[in-house]
Amino acid sequence: MMRFFVHVQKSYNAEMYQYLRGLGVRIPITGNNWNPGFCDVQAQADCDFMDNHPYWDMWSDTRGSNQMMLSQKDHLWASQCARMRLLDRPFFVSEWDQVWPNEWRAESPLMWPR
Repeated sequence: MMRFFVHVQKSYNAEMYQYLRGLGVRIPITGNNWNPGFCDVQAQADCDFMDNHPYWDMWSDTRGSNQMMLSQKDHLWASQCARMRLLDRPFFVSEWDQVWPNEWRAESPLMWPR
């Protein structure tokens, strides 16, 4: 099933890439900014750059769970972004967020390298 998913997504990305280039688009093109797993990375490996939109505590319910990101080692943005990073092309984080209200929201800007 995973091979099928990668094949379908990779084919779609290639088709859209060629279509956009055929229209005259000259800017860098990526496939997707959401990365639930390594299959997405493989499916986008032929794109010009990689992009990610990491979120913290957004989907537990409408108000979040008011947890500190640093207390949850398995959910750090760095590991989520590291999965999407390929060394031979640019990597962007074009959007990120931490749910409001969360008393720990001030930690999120500090998590990004300078």
